Amino acid sequence: DDWLTVAKESSQMTTHWISNSTFETAVYNQAFWGVQNVLEYGHPRNDLLINGDGTVVEKVKKYFGIHNKKVMLYAPTFREDYRLDCYAIDYEGLKRELEKKFGGEWVFVIRLHPRIREFSSKILPAVDYIFDGTFYPDIQELLLTADSMITDYSSCIFDFLLTKRPGFIFATDISDYNTERGFYYPLETTPFPIATNNEVLLGNIRDFDMEAYKRKVAVFLEEKGCMEEYALYEKVEKMAPEIIAAKRKMYKGVNANVDFYSGLVYGMLGIPEQLYTPIFATARIVGWCAHRLEELRNVDKIIRPAYNPLAPYKEYVPIEERK
Repeated sequence: DDWLTVAKESSQMTTHWISNSTFETAVYNQAFWGVQNVLEYGHPRNDLLINGDGTVVEKVKKYFGIHNKKVMLYAPTFREDYRLDCYAIDYEGLKRELEKKFGGEWVFVIRLHPRIREFSSKILPAVDYIFDGTFYPDIQELLLTADSMITDYSSCIFDFLLTKRPGFIFATDISDYNTERGFYYPLETTPFPIATNNEVLLGNIRDFDMEAYKRKVAVFLEEKGCMEEYALYEKVEKMAPEIIAAKRKMYKGVNANVDFYSGLVYGMLGIPEQLYTPIFATARIVGWCAHRLEELRNVDKIIRPAYNPLAPYKEYVPIEERK
């Protein structure tokens, strides 16, 4: 009863809610009272994951002393009965499979839930490639630094999802946990390969398909109505003309080029990032060549479409009909 009273009072005091998706908005309405003014802008904490920041990654790696190494972040949650056997990962085997699959030298940063951090000595093996990240001040910085992530049921993996990097679930007690605490949706509907034991986890690493995973991520985010990345683009498109106009004293409109959203669309289609620039360039080579020839002919000037042509008007003839 006390909890319900406090929850209702908190809901009444909240005038605005920030949501990252239509799914989360529905959860707010289901879990709280009198929800109003929901702003589907995405969570500010995830700006770091979407924009990226190399200096933050360097800071984190310096903190742990793990320069030039790849990082697997393991961030499990707690159990009501405080059992610890569910955290028994085969780190040696996992390290071996990660290095075979993805290359490089891998280390583990383990971030324990506050309710189990007192058991860290029992959960974390004392080896030189495992680091305790439980007391690192900002988990978002750990998420940004991680090359991959494992959790059981922690929601932080859905923030990590925005990086499009490999995420895995290691959960030895799914049915028990579902009975104990429940899920908003079945784990099987997420993009993450699921393992209920170490053998399956190592197999999921070996068989991991990055391109298939990215496609699943895009579908999942679309199904949940995720606003994180699109909302950022939309916000920049809206704010940029106002800022440019104020800075440059311009009064004509500044519109976003269609390619402003290209990267977002390529990602949703599951296209590898290495192909973004070639795709962008290939579609424009003909136009760039034409501009350059025009510039050379007209003494460093490019004629824009708004100019009136001086040549006689000619009807367009399809290329296959030209002589």
